[in-house]
Amino acid sequence: MGPSACIQFQQLLLDKSATLFNVPIDQNHIPTVTINDGQIPNRNDAIRSQDKQALSLIGDSIAAITKKLCLCEVDIIVCCCNTAHFFQSHIESAIQSYSNSNSNSRPTFVSMIDLTTEKVSSMMHSRFTHKTKVAVLAGSGGCDSGLYQSSLSEANIHHYFPPPNLQEILMISIYDVKAGNLQIAKKNMRIILDHFIEQEVKVILMACTEVPCIMRELSAEFDFFLIDCMEILAADVVARCYDAGAKLE
Repeated sequence: MGPSACIQFQQLLLDKSATLFNVPIDQNHIPTVTINDGQIPNRNDAIRSQDKQALSLIGDSIAAITKKLCLCEVDIIVCCCNTAHFFQSHIESAIQSYSNSNSNSRPTFVSMIDLTTEKVSSMMHSRFTHKTKVAVLAGSGGCDSGLYQSSLSEANIHHYFPPPNLQEILMISIYDVKAGNLQIAKKNMRIILDHFIEQEVKVILMACTEVPCIMRELSAEFDFFLIDCMEILAADVVARCYDAGAKLE
């Protein structure tokens, strides 16, 4: 979720298969089942407003999608939307319900939030220090729900979120990307990045699908170390599949 995130994740699976495991032909790539459902209501709006009806509808929709994936007998389930991890309990409950009636099959849910935190924590020890400030660019729903705040705090990572006025600018930029207005999004993102420089941010966690689209265009203008959450997820999934001997016939 949404449509762009699904497409980008599929491309990352192909790219990581080629770069990490030198996959030479189509038949050696990982079989995937993708449900690309852009009709699920806006997660950011529902979380921010705490609209119980919308939250219930989203949770039920995500659980239904999870059940469909389980019925396809997949081994791994991922959600390539950071904000939608707010509904992780619905995913895990649907998996548990399926496994209760199918004892020989239980897909593994791989959390992008947990993986990203592990990666950042490792980098703090190998490339940076515990004092390095990591800024998080995420949708407002993800910020309000504390998804990354909790995970990064538990890992003792010095994190920083944009103040409310800049978070609103970020959301405008995100929706500009969705609407195809990349140049406007870049202009607004420069305001946020200038603020990060003032705050001595060194690392940026790109925790929303649209953010890397903007940052790729601005990477030559700024000297931040960029971490793409979806790229981390794709690399982990590829490694799990090939290391476990996924069906590649």
